[in-house]
Amino acid sequence: MKPQQFTEQFLQLDEENDYVLKSVPCTFLDADNYCSIYEVRPKACREFPHTDRKKFQQISLRVYHTLMQLLYTQNRMGWK
Repeated sequence: MKPQQFTEQFLQLDEENDYVLKSVPCTFLDADNYCSIYEVRPKACREFPHTDRKKFQQISLRVYHTLMQLLYTQNRMGWK
């Protein structure tokens, strides 16, 4: 499969203009939750959880901030 075909079939742009999978969980997980394309998986999957990236601290803070917003909303709304 050519990269353009892969992009069109399985990816979409998010609000930050990054490519993300169209479906969650990943289309390529098999019934046992193992990657069915492990040997040729995309770079983002190979590098997961991205802790060695230069901007990991910025990403971590963004995730933390988002999580705190969700927890705050959950508490305000009384969700369990």
